[in-house]
Amino acid sequence: MLRQTGVLVSVPAGARGATPRPASAETAAITTATVQGELDDDVNFGGSYLTITNANFCDGSTVYQIGNLATLGFNDKTSSFIGYANCTMKIWENAGFTGASLGYVASSANVGPAMNDRASSVQLR
Repeated sequence: MLRQTGVLVSVPAGARGATPRPASAETAAITTATVQGELDDDVNFGGSYLTITNANFCDGSTVYQIGNLATLGFNDKTSSFIGYANCTMKIWENAGFTGASLGYVASSANVGPAMNDRASSVQLR
């Protein structure tokens, strides 16, 4: 799990792992992060998960990426994924966006046998 102080996370409806609370005077000067997507280690968005955040919503053309999921402890674990904040996602078999891939799609409740537990990098747009 990555921890950072001074960041307010914008949690879309349906996102797991955070409890939304109203903004206050305390949070007014805090940088905002948006949940862009989630990788899940079980089908149907179950099990442990990796939440992907960024300062922006997706616009369909700007690509946000994580080139090596091993650095976040989530290599070869993805069985399902879901995009938030207008994001579609693409998972790749190898680090550095090579090998087999699935996407760009808004979500996949089951990545199928060809990609199950094989994702090593991810792109969102």
